[in-house]
Amino acid sequence: MNKFFTKWKAFFCGSDDLTHEEVKRYFNFTLSNLSSILIIISLIIILNSFLAALFLGLGIYLVIFTIFSNEYYNFMIFYSLRSIEKNTLNTDKKINALQKAIARKNRRNSFRKRR
Repeated sequence: MNKFFTKWKAFFCGSDDLTHEEVKRYFNFTLSNLSSILIIISLIIILNSFLAALFLGLGIYLVIFTIFSNEYYNFMIFYSLRSIEKNTLNTDKKINALQKAIARKNRRNSFRKRR
């Protein structure tokens, strides 16, 4: 750390033990490192914001999809139960009609047997 500050001091104030070229080379190196680190950090931030937006959009889509799909499935369940109920009522009506017809036939047969 002390070496770093001496190089900064040498860059701005001049120094006896370091030449200007050495100091310039060192600072070009550190500045290029810093710029590459800053570029990497900015790319990470951009990627993070993109991923956050992606996941937020995906979450909103999933919430809306589940709401509508639940409504759709609820409607389908209601419709199928209604149709099952109608079919059951129709079946009950058919069974009642068959029972009445059988009862009529049995009454006729018993009436004929009595004669």
